[in-house]
Amino acid sequence: MAVAEKAALTGLQCSLDTLLAEVERLLIAEQQVTDYKQLDESISPEPTTACKRVVAFLTRMFEVAHGALDGLNRVGFMTQLGFGLYNSLIQHWKRFTFDPRLRRALYHRSQIVEHACKRLWNVIQTTKLAIFFMWKCCLSGGLRLKRDVLEYADCVRRFKIPTVDEKFSLLGTMVNVFIVAPESLPTLVDGTLRDVRDEVLRLIELRDDYKKAKVGNIVNSMNG
Repeated sequence: MAVAEKAALTGLQCSLDTLLAEVERLLIAEQQVTDYKQLDESISPEPTTACKRVVAFLTRMFEVAHGALDGLNRVGFMTQLGFGLYNSLIQHWKRFTFDPRLRRALYHRSQIVEHACKRLWNVIQTTKLAIFFMWKCCLSGGLRLKRDVLEYADCVRRFKIPTVDEKFSLLGTMVNVFIVAPESLPTLVDGTLRDVRDEVLRLIELRDDYKKAKVGNIVNSMNG
């Protein structure tokens, strides 16, 4: 490999490391301990401040990289950036606990809405429309995390890297472990998420009700 090529690759790696370091700095600086706790009806169904700041930063950096790189260099850089963001988010979220409880808003007490909330408890859709509806019916820290993941997925979709899109689609399913009822966890983990089972089991330990609702016992029975 020519000296110039080595220098270029080194420069790209340094740029990537700098971008991911800034992502981690923004997450630590902007994410509040209460972001993923149980919320009330006064909270709007928006991404957390940390998520919005990271997405805005990555959007600007994508535009710069898209104009400066082309061909395989662009594909390689955006792929590493997407996977780096995924890993950074997983590590970042391990600093928090997530409230999975769903609480109906005061103005949604009809039998129809109660039935909808029960269905949404066990069947979590991935579209933005479904997330908005769930927010209107009932709020939880787990659902706000789900909203953040959708925002991150929208951001990396601009990269036009299929493997990155698949990674964030999987992440959207993984965070359902912070939303479903404890008794629904085995079906979710050993079904859709069986290929990332070990990673998902570690995430389940971040549920607020891991001990109170005996979620730990359910997880142990899954390992038995």
